[in-house]
Amino acid sequence: MNSTATKSISDLGTRPYSATCLIQARYSEFPGMIGFGTGFLVGQGRIATAAHVLWNDIDGRSTRKRLPDEVQVFLGNGLFRGYEDLSWRLEPTDGDHPIHPGFVGGDRDCDIARLQLPANPAAPLAVLGLPGSVVVGDDLTISGYPTEVSPFGLYEGNGPMLGGSAPIFVHAVPTGHGQSGAPVRVMRNGGWTVVGIHLGEADDAVPGRVANRGLALTPSIMAWLLADHRGEEK
Repeated sequence: MNSTATKSISDLGTRPYSATCLIQARYSEFPGMIGFGTGFLVGQGRIATAAHVLWNDIDGRSTRKRLPDEVQVFLGNGLFRGYEDLSWRLEPTDGDHPIHPGFVGGDRDCDIARLQLPANPAAPLAVLGLPGSVVVGDDLTISGYPTEVSPFGLYEGNGPMLGGSAPIFVHAVPTGHGQSGAPVRVMRNGGWTVVGIHLGEADDAVPGRVANRGLALTPSIMAWLLADHRGEEK
């Protein structure tokens, strides 16, 4: 990814930060390996993130991509920078697979995943307004958990939307490793609106120039993201 977000966020209990979470993925055959990503609440107990945060070729063989055995979600509650740790074994059924089927089939334009928390957090959920459209020149903001700075530190960056080809857009918000899956948001009508999900460095990025990829929240993406366990829209 490009650069690193440098603004540290301390008030985790207020919007939009209370809707943003740290995700850790663990694999039984590699006990010391932990994958990091960022996610955000989009409904009651429903979290959105990037698919590649959870669907990985952990042994370097692309033909053996798999889900982690355990997922940990850390939600900031704003109390002394404390976090609520929600952990569970990820055992999805065919009707509730967390990875978008297009991404499983190799389509990078479907890099999105959904997680349903096994229980509601103790703190009230703060769901961000979504979806919204993104246009060239929009001043975008991304908050996430860059692991090279601090795995439990929430950091934020700003930058313009540069262009792209729907549903993928290119932006110049500085980010770090661990911020994949973070909400891309804009300020509209006095409130934050999520317009996409941060994915990572753009394919044609030039050294020294910030250029990252995001996935726009199109109607079809939103329909899948908010569908319940039976594939029906909520």
